[in-house]
Amino acid sequence: MNASAPIASLPQRQPRVKRRTALTTALASMLLVVVMMAAPSRAAHAEPPRFTIEVEQNQVNVGEGFVVQVSLGVSNDEVTDYRPPEFKGLRVLQAARAPNQSTQMQFGGAGMFVQVTYSWRYEVAATRAGSVSIGPARVKVNGQDFRSSVATISALAAGSAAVNSPPPLANSSPQLAPTTGNSARNTAAPPEATSGGSFIRVVPEKEKLFVGEATGATWFLYMNQPHDKYDTVMEPRMEGFWTEEVTTPSRRGSLVLTQEVVEGRPYQVGAILKKALFPLKPGRLVITAMEADLSRSDFFGMAVSKQHVRSPVTTIEVLPLPSAGQPPGFDLANVGRFSLTARVDRSDVNVGDAITLTIDIAGRGNLRKVALPEIPKLIGWKAYDPRVNTVIDPATGVTGNKSAEILLLPERPGTVQIPTLVLNFFDPETQQYERAEAPGRRHRRRHHGRGHRAARLAARPRGVAPRPLARAGGGRPRAPRADLGEAGPEGPPRRHLARRLSLAAARRLRLRGPRRVPVGRRGD
Repeated sequence: MNASAPIASLPQRQPRVKRRTALTTALASMLLVVVMMAAPSRAAHAEPPRFTIEVEQNQVNVGEGFVVQVSLGVSNDEVTDYRPPEFKGLRVLQAARAPNQSTQMQFGGAGMFVQVTYSWRYEVAATRAGSVSIGPARVKVNGQDFRSSVATISALAAGSAAVNSPPPLANSSPQLAPTTGNSARNTAAPPEATSGGSFIRVVPEKEKLFVGEATGATWFLYMNQPHDKYDTVMEPRMEGFWTEEVTTPSRRGSLVLTQEVVEGRPYQVGAILKKALFPLKPGRLVITAMEADLSRSDFFGMAVSKQHVRSPVTTIEVLPLPSAGQPPGFDLANVGRFSLTARVDRSDVNVGDAITLTIDIAGRGNLRKVALPEIPKLIGWKAYDPRVNTVIDPATGVTGNKSAEILLLPERPGTVQIPTLVLNFFDPETQQYERAEAPGRRHRRRHHGRGHRAARLAARPRGVAPRPLARAGGGRPRAPRADLGEAGPEGPPRRHLARRLSLAAARRLRLRGPRRVPVGRRGD
């Protein structure tokens, strides 16, 4: 060592007390960091689980397999007693024997976050056409029961296909854009296609139809380059139409895209909106333009390109219904093809007890607005307002069923005949007026039952005594007997109390034996 080196440059020997103090401070700092990191983890532990059901696609054909995935997200909790979802209307092709488990840990300024995800994968196929609900699944997390969300799909009949792609435009490649049953309407390429830009195209199923006739319209987005998202700026207006929402095909929440070549340029095409339409009046009805913004982002989420697209204005010609053969008082909503059935819950009923008459209408048309068949006045019966329930197939918007429950209350005994119910409708396919019938039924009303007597006594004003009964042949009216069938605030009904007293008295007499009358002595 150089002796001439300054002393300040030489290392100094630290006292043991200071070294111990520094070590204690470091350990305390590390303990504080651990506590701060554990605090958010406990907060995350208190968050409710996320329990969902997702489907691979929302429209399938009957018999076509698709994937259903159940996901459960918890914070390192105890998961037990998992029960799979209900698959009514579906056939399970493959089921998960055990869940897939993944753990994710995130560190940040607020501390540590632990997320454990369980997933169950099922491959199923629809066994019938229509709307099918999947779920819910059930599970226990830390001993508490939880139920998942419910997913809904639309199953199409065998041989039919969802409208994923429109009929090809002029100067397009039909090999890349197969038709799906739509006729080639509005096939002229818009000006945006000539310049190579993106655009929206509306395809109505019919451009000429009758008042009340069911039809549909689909809006397709044509993109000349991939985009991350689109935002609807203006929805189309359909004045003069009754509309129903129809589900558009999607796969894991994204558009189902097909390829089509227009004017020599490739386009990605996807359905973004679909409506079921029912014209309410004759004339030329207009569907206004739909406008949307397209955007594409880079790796950092910054928008690098934007486009504004719109659809053309569409006009539909609506014809009035023919007057020849039109029934009197015909409802313009009864256009389509329908079937009619009626049933009651029982045929014999006591006076004062109600029966339920259920009317079912099924078919194709505007089921929400179709008029129920008229029920004539039934003598001796009181009819209440119907309770109506309508179910529309979300895949079509024009098929389904409508049921009405009508409560009928008999007011006196006898027999009544519910007449045949008739539903008049106009079939646009045959262009003729037709009728659906539900045969009538015969019902018998018995004498007053207990329900009627209780209802009559309950309807008596409080504090008003019943009217005295007159004796036969005149004389002072006899006071009515107190009703023994009603329970008072003191206890059970008096009828049951009197019966108990009578049975007790008979029992005592039976125990004592016959009563002996003493005979006096002679001479007394």
